[in-house]
Amino acid sequence: MSREAIESFVDEIRDEVPKIRRALAIIHACPEDRDALHEAHRLAHSIKGTALLVQIPVLSEIALKQELLIERIMEGRLSMDHRLRDTLERLTDIFETYASWLLVGSVPEQKLLDDASALFERHVPNEVQPSRSTDVASVRRKPVSDVSSAVEASDDEVTGKSARPTIEEFKPA
Repeated sequence: MSREAIESFVDEIRDEVPKIRRALAIIHACPEDRDALHEAHRLAHSIKGTALLVQIPVLSEIALKQELLIERIMEGRLSMDHRLRDTLERLTDIFETYASWLLVGSVPEQKLLDDASALFERHVPNEVQPSRSTDVASVRRKPVSDVSSAVEASDDEVTGKSARPTIEEFKPA
């Protein structure tokens, strides 16, 4: 990835992080605020998808963990208490940390993925991790088509339809 592309991606993450934090604060204060829940979910989903698009699957995997926790709040399977807010905030911190390391050129991916996995497991200890792996090498080895299928399946579960655009959306007007 070019330096310009990395800087653009890092700028995007840095723009999204305060919005995630604002949405999390609203959810913590008012758990029934569906708009804030949807905004936090949309932002985590956006980071997940963009990271995958720019071929940073480990960050995509970390964002998926946050997205899944927010989905569980939306479904009523988890409640936004202090512990869950701390987890979601710490996952957001990992986004920022990852972005900073990207600018340096060397990301401690395994540590960040381990930290995110441990945070996720605090709330869903008996579930399989989203990628079925907490190992950077296996996340990186996963073919993009497998990850895309997982992302599409996640989209289908949340929205009831695929987020994959149709060819019609790309045709000039």
